[in-house]
Amino acid sequence: MTTTETEPTVPEDGVNENGDAAIEAAAGDAHVSGGNSRRSWQGALADRWPELLLTAGALVLFGWRLSLNGWANTYYSAAAKSMSTSWSNFFYATLDPGGWITVDKPPAALWTQALSVRVFGLNSWAVLLPSVLCGGLSVWFLMLTVRRVWGRTAGLVAGAALAFTPMVLAVSRSNNPDATLMLSVVLAAYFVQRGIDDGRARWMVFAGLACGVGFLAKLLAAGLVMPGLWGAYLVCAHGRLRARVVHCLVGAVVFFAVATAWVGVVDVHPVAHRPWIGGSSDGTARDLVFGYNGFGRVTGASETGGFPGGPGGAGGFPGAAGGGIDQFGGATGIGRLFNAGMGDQVMWLAPIAAVSALAGLLAAIRRRKRDARLGSIILWSGWAVVVYFVFAFAKGIFHNYYVSLLAPALAALVGIGVAQLRDARSAGRIAAAAALLGTAAVQVVLLRRIDAWTWLRFAVPVGVVIAVIVGLTAAFLAPTRRRVVVGALVLGASMLACAPVAWSIAGLQHAAIGTFPDSRPTSKGRIDPFASLASGARGSAIPSREWAWLDSHRRGERWVLGVSSAMEAARPIIDGHDVVALGGFSGSDNAASIPRIATLIAHGELRYLSFGGFGGFGGAGGGGPAGFGGAGVLSQAVTKACTRVSASSWGGTGVSSVYDCRGKAAALRRASKTSGAKRGQPVTSGPFGGGGFPPGSPGGGANGLDLKKLAACFAKHGLKLAQGQTPNFTDSKFQGALKACSAYLPAGIPGGASFGPGGPAPPGP
Repeated sequence: MTTTETEPTVPEDGVNENGDAAIEAAAGDAHVSGGNSRRSWQGALADRWPELLLTAGALVLFGWRLSLNGWANTYYSAAAKSMSTSWSNFFYATLDPGGWITVDKPPAALWTQALSVRVFGLNSWAVLLPSVLCGGLSVWFLMLTVRRVWGRTAGLVAGAALAFTPMVLAVSRSNNPDATLMLSVVLAAYFVQRGIDDGRARWMVFAGLACGVGFLAKLLAAGLVMPGLWGAYLVCAHGRLRARVVHCLVGAVVFFAVATAWVGVVDVHPVAHRPWIGGSSDGTARDLVFGYNGFGRVTGASETGGFPGGPGGAGGFPGAAGGGIDQFGGATGIGRLFNAGMGDQVMWLAPIAAVSALAGLLAAIRRRKRDARLGSIILWSGWAVVVYFVFAFAKGIFHNYYVSLLAPALAALVGIGVAQLRDARSAGRIAAAAALLGTAAVQVVLLRRIDAWTWLRFAVPVGVVIAVIVGLTAAFLAPTRRRVVVGALVLGASMLACAPVAWSIAGLQHAAIGTFPDSRPTSKGRIDPFASLASGARGSAIPSREWAWLDSHRRGERWVLGVSSAMEAARPIIDGHDVVALGGFSGSDNAASIPRIATLIAHGELRYLSFGGFGGFGGAGGGGPAGFGGAGVLSQAVTKACTRVSASSWGGTGVSSVYDCRGKAAALRRASKTSGAKRGQPVTSGPFGGGGFPPGSPGGGANGLDLKKLAACFAKHGLKLAQGQTPNFTDSKFQGALKACSAYLPAGIPGGASFGPGGPAPPGP
């Protein structure tokens, strides 16, 4: 529908008297009656004061007590700090200031964080601020998109539903890239809806651009919304079919150009002259896109550093975040997104959204016309269906907070459902009552999983049942009593909003898990396994006197210390130490080949290495020769060729994990030839990987780690683990056994390895 010089008369709720969707142009794009002059921006803002007020409230909500979350995901915080130090680091999104390796994601989300750090200085508020803004803007553009077709009330309901979705609040207070992804795809939806209204190609160009930015934030996740968006435009936009097809192709080309621009520029430069791309098997950005962080997340294949062993093949730490929550998605299947880790984060209002989508499609069939309403239903329901089923059956590495991508579609459909209920006849009212009751039933199931706010288990169903009875009675027996029906609807909606609002507000009372953000009423037992691994990597944080000693012996090297993984390096980088994570996020990247390390040592860029902690799962398949720990080839070569530094050098006690490799480049290369493994050949490693620790390594004793004695100690304390079984790290019995058997463990408690051969590495975030 094209815009004319005279704007149609529209009541305040945005729907005209014929029941068709009103076209409410965005600020500065609507014509006023009697001329071609544009509406003033003051008038446009005045018209949208409810949306502005709700957006401001969302920003306050997302930013409230933001300092509680500290550095959030230290992996990304370290990268933001490093990226702020040079434009080369900024472009590649390098983890360390020296530019050795990048994070395992494209840089779009981190670009905003690094710019914020450059403007406001290095602090947690500056790192988290971009996500807060992305969350607030997502609420704003969702409201504008829904209001454009279904009216103001629907838009406000959709915006409120999104703002109070617990996982949306969590990612908007985290420095994970999901908030940037969410804003990008919501913007794309806004542009597509504008394009459906007037059929002009420019809106699909803008939509392709927005989805391309989403790709640069989180790769192929941005592509999951495109079938719904492009399908809506193709079916419902004004103009001839040929023109609509051409516009969709143009938008797709723009998306492809934006998405591949960074990948192409990076891969044009040889790996030897730029940072290694974290998460890739060969150091290229294209491998990151199509492997570990691309199709591998869906198929489960080609995941360097993957972590098999979780339920349904998804991998992960069962119960790793406490409370029986599997932060790696749990078993695959149609009901996966309703499990304990995701159901109470996004699915509170899912039945209403489903009924809304179905009702909208049936209404469009009755109207027998392609219009903006049908386009809106196709857009949001297509988005929701594709994302839901891909996430439900994804076989690769999957984290619960990914479901924040589903939230805008569900919130939009809830708002649309309210608009449809307003004009519903008898059959529609019965369907609405069923949707309310079904939603209440789902909420009771979700509420029973957490021992908090228990009164809601009774209040929600009772309140909804009362609202349904009163509403239906008034609708059928006293149709003129419209206020009673509206009041009943408000009561039912209020009761259904209680739980997600409570979950969201409760999330402001305690720090979120940095690696796995979520929002729920209790933080008891919630731990970040990756943070635990990092803190236990060397038994505890490296003491200041050890850093002082390392700094005092620095002779112009680019890095003061090389460690295996980002889990060891992230916090020291934030604290200002020039540390390099040679093996990437979990130590599993092939970046740390012996020839490359030997070259660094020969050129005086690196002198001290440490492999006494978590890392060492490295190399292809999660146990390769690049690793530092266990029987990794590099660790063996360093042990043979380099000189262990005595802990007494800096006034410490015990066995040092630091090796001085100055002048040992040739010896390192020679030692690698007798290490017993070839590059690319998986090597069992890690505390539970079956390979043990090198003789004399920290915690290993003279003969390395004796797994038989450790297993016997565990059995003595009531913990028996089968071969290949992954323990629940927050189980009280497991915690007690670890504490009692600490004498048999290396420094720190291993959190990510499974018992049995080939202990794998934890996946990237």
